[in-house]
Amino acid sequence: MSPNTADNISSIDGFGDLTANSIAAALPSIAGDLLFLERTLQGIIATPAKPDVVTDSPISGKHIVFTGTMVQGSRSDMIANAEKLGATVQSGANKKTDYLVAGEKAGASKLTKAEKLGTVILSESDYLAMLNG
Repeated sequence: MSPNTADNISSIDGFGDLTANSIAAALPSIAGDLLFLERTLQGIIATPAKPDVVTDSPISGKHIVFTGTMVQGSRSDMIANAEKLGATVQSGANKKTDYLVAGEKAGASKLTKAEKLGTVILSESDYLAMLNG
């Protein structure tokens, strides 16, 4: 099997089917342009390995949005911890969102949208209590 097939490309973390198909379709037309490929490869920055992710936490596999000011830690710390616990952190609520964690001065538009979508809305303390079981 050729390493440039869409299946091989989509098996790389971060590449979906649409992107993989586009790349696979474009590769034959640019394969002869080695300078282009060399410049493209030089522009790719290796990403660090993801830390080990917990798969048995209460939020593993869940989609979470944080809004407002967090009191018991910075929002970036909360996001990093949620990702380490296996959650997908989103910037805004959508139909996939499981939890919206509302800190102080939470955004009214995010709260309203989450309510309309039926997303579970948790205070920061309720969220932390859920994590601590």
